[in-house]
Amino acid sequence: MTVKTTMIKTLAEDLLEKYNKEFTLDFDNNKKKVGEFTDINSKTIRNMIAGRITRILKIRSKKAPLIRSEFDEV
Repeated sequence: MTVKTTMIKTLAEDLLEKYNKEFTLDFDNNKKKVGEFTDINSKTIRNMIAGRITRILKIRSKKAPLIRSEFDEV
């Protein structure tokens, strides 16, 4: 079975939208949470979704200080 990257990205973004406070920057925690919130049987796909969620959260955490400093200057 082939899985398209867009499917992984969409699922990750949907899970983040619904359960934003449940996910952290820790990949192992995110793996467990993806398993809880979905019924995906494939370990590989679960890991891909958890990795995408972790990556999105890391990017957001790096951008957050920049956004805050821009508002402080105004």
